[in-house]
Amino acid sequence: MKHALGALILSVLLLAVPSISSAAVTDLISGELLQDGLNIVTNPSELFLEFHTDMEDMSPVIPKKYVNFQTSLLFNTIPFTFGNINLKGVILPEFQPWPKVTVGATYWNLVALKIAQKYAKDIVKTADSSGYSYFMTVSKSFNTSQLYAGVKNTSLGFNLSLDPSINDSSDTTSGDTGGISFSFPTEIQSNFKSPSFYVGFSFESKPGRFVNAEIGYYYKIKKIVSRIQWNYRFFVLGVAYYPESVIGSVLPIRPYLKFNLSF
Repeated sequence: MKHALGALILSVLLLAVPSISSAAVTDLISGELLQDGLNIVTNPSELFLEFHTDMEDMSPVIPKKYVNFQTSLLFNTIPFTFGNINLKGVILPEFQPWPKVTVGATYWNLVALKIAQKYAKDIVKTADSSGYSYFMTVSKSFNTSQLYAGVKNTSLGFNLSLDPSINDSSDTTSGDTGGISFSFPTEIQSNFKSPSFYVGFSFESKPGRFVNAEIGYYYKIKKIVSRIQWNYRFFVLGVAYYPESVIGSVLPIRPYLKFNLSF
């Protein structure tokens, strides 16, 4: 079964190669893309922080509702297997002159790593990546619009440990500069913790439909994230922009789709 799966993946890659133009190949091996790859390998937590932010929703619970549940579908659970939940609730309804206060939390776990550890125990010794955040949002209504601001604390990590024996058969190539040995890193650990703050604006575009625009700042790593999203009864469609993304040469702007339920 393992060999069949490997052959299938290899076949897909080989079929994809002829469709790549020479210009695209040149772009793929550019220094910028190479730097992105090095950033991911040396500090995967910053990449997962971007996915984590896609899964969050710190905007106030919509009017006349008190609890909101969300889970991100595209492009987090599908195709990257991020099992995730975002839950928030109103702890202080708005009444003059006091604002509404919403608190909530987000949690995710990268299921693919657990699957890899289960079915490749002889190679994968430790595999875990998860994250959580908790936040408080203060909002004030103006007709059908809301202004809001809040604070958040985020913690996430990535831990992968492989059996050192995978490098026992590493290939060695020779060139004008001599032999060059290639080996896989057998242990990668990366953790991230940072407070952040955010401000946003929400308005009711149609009865029961809301549009949010938001910008946030991670204090520890000095990075900005912004997004706009459309809230419907059972789903949320949004677009996030990461001007300093660790994969900025590939995908600094990413759409997302979430299941949404308020009551």
